[in-house]
Amino acid sequence: MTICVKFWRVSGKKKYEEEEWHFHPDENDVGKRVLIKADETYATLEAMVRREFSLRPSTPLVLTFRLPSWMLSPLGYKTPPTTITRTEDLCVLLNVQTSLSDLALIAIVGPRRVAEYEFLCRTRFSIGSTTYIVDGTQTEENRATSCKACFWG
Repeated sequence: MTICVKFWRVSGKKKYEEEEWHFHPDENDVGKRVLIKADETYATLEAMVRREFSLRPSTPLVLTFRLPSWMLSPLGYKTPPTTITRTEDLCVLLNVQTSLSDLALIAIVGPRRVAEYEFLCRTRFSIGSTTYIVDGTQTEENRATSCKACFWG
């Protein structure tokens, strides 16, 4: 089985006070459609995205997807996106039965955008040689430092 997926490069992701997740496509990106085989690996998918967007191997990249809005019940946009980090995560994407226009893979590119995404997802991230842990165990001061590093440089 082969599935057609549209890649979007996003310029920002917002998590609003209501805890809703919204992605904003890069204003110059019209999306790119690619065919992915059912037995595709994460490494192959990552190479495909890097080739489509002309990214170097050293450029930070996060691949994520969200289900179409009509599949997000009962939480709607409060449902967090699914980050693809391994072949098993890719299998979830490939097994979603939906129309071609509904399924989108989101590419978050660059150190600052990747750090912002990981901060909002509450996962460990690095900026340069500094690693930040945002998992609820840190103090309010540490959380503020991580937030400042992501959003205000």
